[in-house]
Amino acid sequence: MTGKTRTAVLRNAMTEESARAMIEAKKTGAFRALMRAPRKEDVHVHSVKLVHEALIRVSARYSADFFRKAVHPIKVDQNVIEVVLGDGVFPIRSKSRIHKTLSAGLGKNRVDLELEEHVFAESEGMMCLDRHGGETDFPYKTGPGAVEPYPRRILDASENVRSPEVETEEALSKLKEKLRGPPPDGMRDLREEFAAKAVEVVYVPVYESRLVGPKKKVRMMRIDAARKKIL
Repeated sequence: MTGKTRTAVLRNAMTEESARAMIEAKKTGAFRALMRAPRKEDVHVHSVKLVHEALIRVSARYSADFFRKAVHPIKVDQNVIEVVLGDGVFPIRSKSRIHKTLSAGLGKNRVDLELEEHVFAESEGMMCLDRHGGETDFPYKTGPGAVEPYPRRILDASENVRSPEVETEEALSKLKEKLRGPPPDGMRDLREEFAAKAVEVVYVPVYESRLVGPKKKVRMMRIDAARKKIL
């Protein structure tokens, strides 16, 4: 459905020291309950490690050619009781007694023409999935200054690489379903085309810290090292 999958690694904008400093400053928030947080000395930073987590970003173009049932209302003169179109006979809309009284001799009657439309629809879109296959946002830039020039070298040197758990075809299928949308009522003779434009696996550097708090409760704190933001 597409050519070669591109692999990118986002630049790490933090050192381990700066990540630890952020963790120390924010660690009590992980144990906050009922608007109260423990003292800093009651929360221990057990470990900090750098991981590279994959996101899958796919883009594609979708088109569909089909017929669907449709109803087109038209206005006719007050004295028209039905409309004949080809082999079809379409009566005017029925009116309540009050409506008949108020509109006597005035306005227009309405007729609902039950027809079939020949439709061609085309759309383009993009979708980002986390490594588990759930749809997520992609708040990153992937220009030359935002990514590592040698991604494979970074991944080979990393001790913790979390690759996608979903295949490329599954990601593209999810995007196809999103672009297609729910089928309209009375659709027939569907002819569709789906063309993938790009498939990209983007690895995000994340500092992951295991925290131990009061009563030996354990929490995880994660920092997006590309954006210097707690996840």
